[in-house]
Amino acid sequence: MAGDGSTIFGARFLDGRIAQEQDVHLTVAADGLTIHAPDMDRTWPRAEIELVDQLDRGARARFSHAGEPNARVIVLGQREVEICRTYWPEIFSNRRGGLRRDMKRLAIGVATLAVAGAIAVAALPLIISVLAALVPESTERKIGDEALSAMTFISPAMAKRCVDPEGLSVIERLTDGIAAGLGASTPLQVRVVPHGLVNAMAFPGGHVLIFRGLIREARSGAEVAGILAHEIGHVYHRHGMKRLIRDSAIDAVTSVFSPGTTGSIGGTLASQMASQSYGRDAEREADAFAVERLNELGFTAEGMIDFFTRAQAKQAGAAGSPSFTRFLDSHPGPDDRIAAIRAQATGGAPALNQKDWKALRRICRLVVTD
Repeated sequence: MAGDGSTIFGARFLDGRIAQEQDVHLTVAADGLTIHAPDMDRTWPRAEIELVDQLDRGARARFSHAGEPNARVIVLGQREVEICRTYWPEIFSNRRGGLRRDMKRLAIGVATLAVAGAIAVAALPLIISVLAALVPESTERKIGDEALSAMTFISPAMAKRCVDPEGLSVIERLTDGIAAGLGASTPLQVRVVPHGLVNAMAFPGGHVLIFRGLIREARSGAEVAGILAHEIGHVYHRHGMKRLIRDSAIDAVTSVFSPGTTGSIGGTLASQMASQSYGRDAEREADAFAVERLNELGFTAEGMIDFFTRAQAKQAGAAGSPSFTRFLDSHPGPDDRIAAIRAQATGGAPALNQKDWKALRRICRLVVTD
């Protein structure tokens, strides 16, 4: 605590204009807060601060400002959140409908843009990113849960999980390694599904499905590691949420925040996931994320290259497996992907040793149904 009765600690700040959070320091006092960054000192008076939501059992809180409705101060840590509560108890006890307020502003903003017809194509990705950043993570998790439930209804096999302990341990260690240091508050939930589809899918809220067919088709642990990192990239960049906003526009955004309609959103998103298309730019972004994470771990990206090279050959050949070649649909061309991966890759170590690779191949020896 500072000598003037205030407290200073680290936090994150989203200015509402771009989707990039930045690290800042907060000076929190009874009369409000001040945001400190190398290029900014911004003061929010106590009377104009609003609590948007609390997540992670109260260990994460997001605040907005009446005069900057799209900006967010994100306080991380149980201690830090409690300090804010001590200074501003009425803000926590009289939350002013932050979730519904965000919904209304989102819906009005999207409707205005749609009616005006003035959205420039070049600006659309930025607009989508800003809108996606305003969706609370708790809502995104709920949408992902509903989408997965809808997918399970469409295909009951999706309710099954491969849980052989040795293989499950390999998947968990691989996932933890790829996700380490990302600072993501949404926990990843990776499951292997006993289905012959040669594919993997990512849903909003941290769900990732890897199908047994992909593990069987893969020829090394490096291939599975590369595809897993790619799918985690979709989660990290919130591609599912962005696609939902992009494709469903005003109806999607308003129904996300309207009670009782999340099921229809889940069904819509399940259909979108089944079509295996986030868009080519998103696929390139997920590829780049995957290679960056593999580089950080010192792992080779040759597995991704091998997988795409083989997929390309099967796609071109008459004997190609339809389920395997569909993996390439609506993705960048394999030649372009391979060239980009080669240019970025620096790691050389195998992602899995032979023992772990064999254990992963046997993960579906034990299957449970949710």
